This record gives sequence, structure tokens and C-alpha cells, in this order.
Amino acid sequence: MDKNHCIGCENNFYNGNNPYGIQECWSLKSATLVTRVRVGVWEPPPYDLNRTVQVFDCRKEKGNVLVKQEALTEKGFWR
Repeated sequence: MDKNHCIGCENNFYNGNNPYGIQECWSLKSATLVTRVRVGVWEPPPYDLNRTVQVFDCRKEKGNVLVKQEALTEKGFWR
């Protein structure tokens, strides 16, 4: 897996970006690319204008939630 997909993830700290000598995040080897909708925690619905993004399934972002498209209706509201 490519560490470039980890840029912006909270756990990217563990990909050599720390003073502790940890060189690789524990989730990197088993990570798979998935399609998600990025929703800001401050955003009210609907989310129909939010873009889909390709991210690792383990990704965690501060201030955002990455949800499956199936969790939203066509009009951008929660199912």
C-alpha cells in the first residue's frame, strides 16, 4: 500500500512522522481503498453535494466523517 494515501489521516503520525522511531502504521498492510463521502462534523444535511473520495478503509480525519454512500439517500439525507 502507498503511504501517500495516508497524508491527512490522524494515524499518519505512525508512518515515520514521529520522534519514537515508529516507521509504519499498524493498519497500512491490511488497508484497502474504498469509496466514501466526506462529511464535516459541522455540516447540516443534506450531503448530496459532497464529493466521494477514494481513501483507505482505516482512515480517520479530524473534523470529518467518512461514510458509505449507502448510508445516505439520493437526496443526501441519512437513511
